[in-house]
Amino acid sequence: MNRLSVFIIVLAISPGLRAQSTTDFVKRWNIEGYIYLGMTFSPEEKEQDDYIRFFEDGTFLSMEESKVEEGSWEWKADERSLYFREGTEFISVKVDKVKADELILLLEEDGESIKVKYKAATDNK
Repeated sequence: MNRLSVFIIVLAISPGLRAQSTTDFVKRWNIEGYIYLGMTFSPEEKEQDDYIRFFEDGTFLSMEESKVEEGSWEWKADERSLYFREGTEFISVKVDKVKADELILLLEEDGESIKVKYKAATDNK
């Protein structure tokens, strides 16, 4: 799940955001870029087709650098956290923003953090 933890980002909670529901996540999210120290970066060429898709049944499917991963997910609104399980591996991430067409998560590792920005797929495939 280390690759998934790079793909999924842990983000600090932003006050004043409306409560989100599970249905806000259920769609395909294509990677749009990274935000680091306030600067936005495009994904590398090998990441251009990366995505994560959340399904209503609590499962997910993701692609990271041509590697497919799948497992289960759960939204904890009171914690503003997504929980991912892939086999025996488990991670939780904070959600900064989720709107109809935008999802922003934050990865924190070794005292460093970077936001990953996703855009909702228009064809939802």
